[in-house]
Amino acid sequence: MTSGGEGLDSNIELIYRFTDECWNAGDLALVPELVADDCRHHDRVFPYMAAGPASLQQLIERVRRAFPDLRFTILDAVRENDEVKVHWKATATQAAEFLGIPAKNKSASITGTSIYRIERGKIVENRMKWDVMALMAQLLGVTSAGRETEHWRRTG
Repeated sequence: MTSGGEGLDSNIELIYRFTDECWNAGDLALVPELVADDCRHHDRVFPYMAAGPASLQQLIERVRRAFPDLRFTILDAVRENDEVKVHWKATATQAAEFLGIPAKNKSASITGTSIYRIERGKIVENRMKWDVMALMAQLLGVTSAGRETEHWRRTG
């Protein structure tokens, strides 16, 4: 498991499995086993995702095509009733276009929070919150001041 998932309750184990096998290993065939047919997805970066596992499979495929070495690490997972709240870190190197940014073989690392609602052993809703601007800045080589880091090194 990504980080210490052994011995946890079944809902948390489900999220570790989803993270490790679907996102990290790219096992798209497993998604329908873990995600309900009517699962709703909430992500500000991808607001038009349809409900269900097929749209999640497409997203995972798209992200992993752009970042084939993608690795999510669960930093913390807490269960409250039918929800599992996860704080995570993702690291990857861009190998293909993503969100209009051409690949420059740059590595990036971001953190985020996901809240999964689980019913009858499947994910029925997920809410993602992550900093797309931090990702874009790393991929474009832009500092927080908005200057390209390569340019800054040459002239600074």
